[in-house]
Amino acid sequence: MTHLHPVLSGETISSIAKDEGFANYLTIWNDPGNNGLRTIRHDPHILEVGDPVFIPDLPENVNHGNDTQRHVFALESPALLLNIQLQDLDGKPIAKQAVVLKVDAKDKNGREAVEDVFELDTDKDGKFSQEILEDADIGELTVDDDKFVIFIGLLGPIGSNEGMRARLNNLGYFAGLANDTDTEQLRWALEEFQHDNKISPPNGDVDDPRNKVKLRATQTKLGVIHGDRDVPT
Repeated sequence: MTHLHPVLSGETISSIAKDEGFANYLTIWNDPGNNGLRTIRHDPHILEVGDPVFIPDLPENVNHGNDTQRHVFALESPALLLNIQLQDLDGKPIAKQAVVLKVDAKDKNGREAVEDVFELDTDKDGKFSQEILEDADIGELTVDDDKFVIFIGLLGPIGSNEGMRARLNNLGYFAGLANDTDTEQLRWALEEFQHDNKISPPNGDVDDPRNKVKLRATQTKLGVIHGDRDVPT
């Protein structure tokens, strides 16, 4: 039965589709019932808590085959990739670096269901991509003696304070903790980012309505440098 699903923290279209029994998350994302959602969210994996996702009826796929023969039917589902770039303190790519990535996924009851371990190397731009499960929720990246925790599905839209804060933190500008309601640290981080990217004059003001044009330019630039290329709405 069709229904609206309000996005919960950490959910993406991929994880919602799996929970709802869909093999391909694009069946939900491209449904006409989500036309409005697609106008404000440009990436099915960057949603905001509370976004209403329309869940259509499950498609009825019927395949026919001779009952005297053996048949193999394959479900088509797009790969879900975790993309990461490593940079040094000067913002330069860390190329040809060996890393170990562990990715966990949990079942509907919150119990750990699987842990995948991947031994990878960054490319000349310090980047690597790894296919992960639709409901992967957390990862651990080991680089030499350093370990980094990666929260999957928690990147909010770049037009929100939460989305800006997460991207700035990922880029090395401390913008505060994920659940901060105070914007003072976020303003300082934005001002530093604006200064480094020649957005003048840098003021980091996220609350002044007269600052909308500059804030939008800052958010657009932040999306490009972060690599997800989300755009403000």
